[in-house]
Amino acid sequence: MQGPTRRTQDTMKTHPKYTTRVLIFSLLIALFVTLLGTYTLPAHAGSVPRKTAAQAPQPAAPNTTDTVAEWFWENPMPQANILYSVSCPTTTLCKAVGTHNTLLTWNGTSWSIEYVGDAGAQFNGVFCASTTLCKAVGSGGSILSWNGTVWSTDNSGTTTTLYGVHCLSSTLCKAVGNSGKVLSWNGTSWSSETSNLTGTIYGVYCTSSTACKAAGASGKIISWNGTSWSTEGSGTTTYDLKGIACYSATLCKAVGAFGTTVGWDGTTWSAETSGISQYLYGISCPADNRCWAAGNSGKILLWNGAAWSTESWSATNNLYGVSCPAVTFCRIVGDKGM
Repeated sequence: MQGPTRRTQDTMKTHPKYTTRVLIFSLLIALFVTLLGTYTLPAHAGSVPRKTAAQAPQPAAPNTTDTVAEWFWENPMPQANILYSVSCPTTTLCKAVGTHNTLLTWNGTSWSIEYVGDAGAQFNGVFCASTTLCKAVGSGGSILSWNGTVWSTDNSGTTTTLYGVHCLSSTLCKAVGNSGKVLSWNGTSWSSETSNLTGTIYGVYCTSSTACKAAGASGKIISWNGTSWSTEGSGTTTYDLKGIACYSATLCKAVGAFGTTVGWDGTTWSAETSGISQYLYGISCPADNRCWAAGNSGKILLWNGAAWSTESWSATNNLYGVSCPAVTFCRIVGDKGM
């Protein structure tokens, strides 16, 4: 019986209907493999996917001064309050603050909420001198202090809204705000200092205990010499300066309304060309040839030591704060909890 069985199987394999079915099945398998090879998983909701080689030409190989290679959206979910300021003392710790007294923290891997509440109140500025020392300032003269474990309330001695803060150490911080308000922290308490300004001061930065710069309304800049504040010519008197940062005592940048940028060379301030007309709010300078500024409509500018240029990325949200503890690591915050 084996002979007929073998002949019957051979006959089936050469039958026209059998051959046609095998061909159709093979074509279906080939089509499935082709589709599988070209399919890309969708990006997670709320994220901006990185560009692939098929989407855009790859940048040239980095040289020794190359820094942040590409900007991408790192939405600190789960909240959508506006974030006004961010500070990163290291690449594994950042603090961000904003409306409704929002406080967020970055642990090197992800963002988490430390506090959200107080509708109508907000924190406008935050600065971390180290992983165990941060100060956050905001509406009604509110100031919070971070000791590495918890936030606690400082007595600011004022109800004036504060916008900016900078700390050199646990015994020296400066905070600035409305009506020319300047406060100083000595490690124990806050006290008022005379700024000789009546307009709003938005930002402050110190490079030593005897060298601080603060910038504000109508292009005003004041300088601290360890004893008192004095007024400096900023190179502009037309537009408000919203943010200021220094790499050293001889290199500072201030940014503001309608793309205003000014630079300090250790002797004088001078106007610079940003190439944009949008407001700029935040700035960070991790090197003498690297400063990043952020502003409205998603604008990010880079200073390369000689000129400003616009960085490319896909979002158009307003951006308010930037912090770069290294030339290869920056965090920027803004609208919609970004």
